[in-house]
Amino acid sequence: MTDDAEKLYGLGDELNREARLLADASRGVGPQTAEDPSGTIRVTRGEDGTPSFAINEGWRSSYRPSELAAAVIQTLARLADVETEVWSERLEEGLGENRGSIPTPPVSGSAAARLQAALEAEPDRGAALTRTLENVLSMLDDMTANIDETFKVAVQRGNTTYSSASLARNVVVEVTVGGDLIDVSFSESWLSRSSGAQITRELNEAIADARGSAAAVLGQKPFEGTPLAKYQRFLDDPDSFIDEIRGRG
Repeated sequence: MTDDAEKLYGLGDELNREARLLADASRGVGPQTAEDPSGTIRVTRGEDGTPSFAINEGWRSSYRPSELAAAVIQTLARLADVETEVWSERLEEGLGENRGSIPTPPVSGSAAARLQAALEAEPDRGAALTRTLENVLSMLDDMTANIDETFKVAVQRGNTTYSSASLARNVVVEVTVGGDLIDVSFSESWLSRSSGAQITRELNEAIADARGSAAAVLGQKPFEGTPLAKYQRFLDDPDSFIDEIRGRG
C-alpha cells in the first residue's frame, strides 16, 4: 500500500474512533428526566427521542392557563440541559478509554480497484479510458449545474416544521424535521376545565403524531426530490456508478 493510502486510511481510522466516541457518549445519556421548578411538569425523553410529559393534577396552583404552554417548552429546555451535562460526562470518561483501530480494508476491494480491473479487461483500454473520462466530466458538469437548486431544496426541507393537533384539537404542537418540539399551544378554555391527566394524554398524543409526520420526511433519501435524484442510486449501489461511467449503465 502506498504512503498516501496509509495516511488516508490512518485519517479515516482516527475519524472513525472519534465518531464511535461521540456515538457511545450519546448512547450513554439514556432516558433522563427534568421538572419545572414547582414540580408540576415532568418530561422524560424516550429511547427514540420522543419527549413524554406528565402534568400533575395541581397544575393550576402554579400556572394560569395562558402560562402552561411556555412552561412546557421551558421544562423541555431543562431536560436538554440535563442531557448535555450527562453527555459531557460520558464523553470525558470515553476520552480515557483505549479504542482500538479498525483493520484497514484491502485496496483490492475498493470501487477504484474494481474500476481499474474493469478497464484493464477491455479489449481497447485507451478507448475505454477515454469514454470513462468523458462520462465522468459530463456527470460533473451536470452536478455543477444542479447543485445550487439541490442545496436550495435541502435547505427548504431542513427548515420545514410540522404541526399536529390532538384528536380533539385542544393541543397543537410544532416540531422540526428532526422531530424536536419547538412550540406548544393549548385551548385556554379547554385548559380551564381539564385535569392534568387529560392535558398529559392529549399533549403526548399530538407530539407523537407530529414526530411521525417529520420522520416520514427525514427518512427520504438525501437526493430525493432534487435535480440530482438520479444519482441517489450511486450512493445505494457503488457498482452502478462504475457501470455508469463506463457507459454500461
